[in-house]
Amino acid sequence: GAGSRNSGRLEIRENGNATWSTVCGAGGFSAAAATVACRSLGFPVGTVGVVLPGGAVASGNASQRIGFTNPFVCSSTETSLALCQRAEFSGTCTHADDVKITCGTS
Repeated sequence: GAGSRNSGRLEIRENGNATWSTVCGAGGFSAAAATVACRSLGFPVGTVGVVLPGGAVASGNASQRIGFTNPFVCSSTETSLALCQRAEFSGTCTHADDVKITCGTS
């Protein structure tokens, strides 16, 4: 996604798909989940993830898949979002709800 080296829209490739999907934040996306995302992107331990406000970075385009609608429930010790639990979310998601994060030191 657009942004700086440590800040931007969070996108994930699901199950080896060739295409990237955005992550919906409408059901919530915690700082713990953002920290796990930063770690899985190769940032060192001690890097803190922060969820950015909606307009901070460009959202996905209309044709891009929104693949992750159920919120990630992380403790912040996981090495990948795939290791976090998932909560139920019955709402709808649009690209205005795309998760945007920044990764930096505390």
